[in-house]
Amino acid sequence: MEHAFPIILLAFGGLMLLYAGLTAVCGFELIPKNYSVKVRDKKKYARCFAALIAVLGWVPVIAGLCGLFFGNLTALIILIAGLVFAVWIGRYIMRNADD
Repeated sequence: MEHAFPIILLAFGGLMLLYAGLTAVCGFELIPKNYSVKVRDKKKYARCFAALIAVLGWVPVIAGLCGLFFGNLTALIILIAGLVFAVWIGRYIMRNADD
């Protein structure tokens, strides 16, 4: 049970990366309607949204891998710091979505 937290992080991050890949391939139809109100270029918005989800998805994957090797506290620290960094990067990704 000591590795439950990193395994859950890996599974959650993997599912987020899967959703990002499907959104990038299938396009705008996989994005919930309340996140995409009044979008001019749907294809560009879908690519930027998929990139944002991919950036956010890599954080739990990296934290989960570190948690397997270094412990749960390390995974938690990396998860929090990584999410702050990913949200900061995500602001710039989504800024270009509706130019």
